[in-house]
Amino acid sequence: MGTKLTETEVREAFGDLDERARELEAFSRGARIFSAHQARIEAEYENSWIAIHEDDLAAENIIAADSPDELSTKLEQYGPPERECFVRLVTSSKQPLIL
Repeated sequence: MGTKLTETEVREAFGDLDERARELEAFSRGARIFSAHQARIEAEYENSWIAIHEDDLAAENIIAADSPDELSTKLEQYGPPERECFVRLVTSSKQPLIL
């Protein structure tokens, strides 16, 4: 049987749970946008790494780069926190991506 963590132990491990919930919701909005507009995004950003933030396809809500490192750098410089973004390699390939 597993050990139950106290609320204090959970907060120490994961930080502010309300903040984690906000980050998860921001990520989920980006994932929904990607799913709803996948064909358009694939056409515009083919073979790019993208981060979607917020809940629309406005240019300022999509950050694109040629590599994950470049995307991470762009997010650090200009964008929202990476943990609030839906991040994906845009490709029409049906090959699974193993990171």
